Amino acid sequence: MQICLARVRYLVDTYGLSRKKLRSLKCKEVKQLRAKLDQLQSDEDTNGVENLVRPYRA
Repeated sequence: MQICLARVRYLVDTYGLSRKKLRSLKCKEVKQLRAKLDQLQSDEDTNGVENLVRPYRA
């Protein structure tokens, strides 16, 4: 449980996502979201990152 909360905190702090909107995701989904974001960041795909985080923004 602590690992999942840490992942959510990272996404909120780094990408400005809404904690309330992330609450509906399961821990596995949060892990997949972070993995996708990390992959897009390493590929330097800013449009992909923006499209992925848009639904979860505050």
